[in-house]
Amino acid sequence: MPQSAGNNTDYLLPFFSIFASHYPRNYLMIAWNPKFLYYFTPLIKFSKHLTWRFGRKFRCSDLDLDNIRKLMMPGMILLSRRDFQISNFFIEGYWTHSAMIMPREMVIEATAKGVIINELQEFFLKTDDFVILKPRFCGIQEMEKACSHASEIIGTPYSFDFNNSDDSFYCSKLILKVYAKTCGWDRKNHHEPSEFKHLCEGKIVRPEDLYQNQNAWEVVFQLN
Repeated sequence: MPQSAGNNTDYLLPFFSIFASHYPRNYLMIAWNPKFLYYFTPLIKFSKHLTWRFGRKFRCSDLDLDNIRKLMMPGMILLSRRDFQISNFFIEGYWTHSAMIMPREMVIEATAKGVIINELQEFFLKTDDFVILKPRFCGIQEMEKACSHASEIIGTPYSFDFNNSDDSFYCSKLILKVYAKTCGWDRKNHHEPSEFKHLCEGKIVRPEDLYQNQNAWEVVFQLN
């Protein structure tokens, strides 16, 4: 009887387990500096396709979303994590991706394919953990307007060098740029999240930074 693809790679599991436990993630991580990361762009692109999941199901793939949908509003933010990804070693913090909830159960996100719009159900099919955030610095009308601004940049390339221009986007940069346009942030407003100011200074903003700044982002739901 033929073995599954997952079984054919089971012999590699001990190697990756030892590798991941022996080298702490912060030790392996490439420095989060845009100029430095520019030289690692080919490696970063390639790393997004490397995984040692080996057939394991995503933990959220069978999640009952009915009650969670009741909490969601357009303009809220999803922070998520996929386990067993080599690219996680490039991203400091537990949360490794961010997306914006859109109307009609869609999400918009910046991925290696660029800025795309995806079905909410499809997003969770490839997610192991997530948290939902709501901006504290604006109301529902601004959240809806942010969705409109986000839809205007669908198709924009992914920012593999993590720059802060408007020509390309990485996941958390997309969130901040959209809300900056919506709320008219100019770095002089005391209500602007510190992450936006860091972005303007040329620093890279991680999904984890949004989660840690709960003065700006309210945790509406957390799975674990």
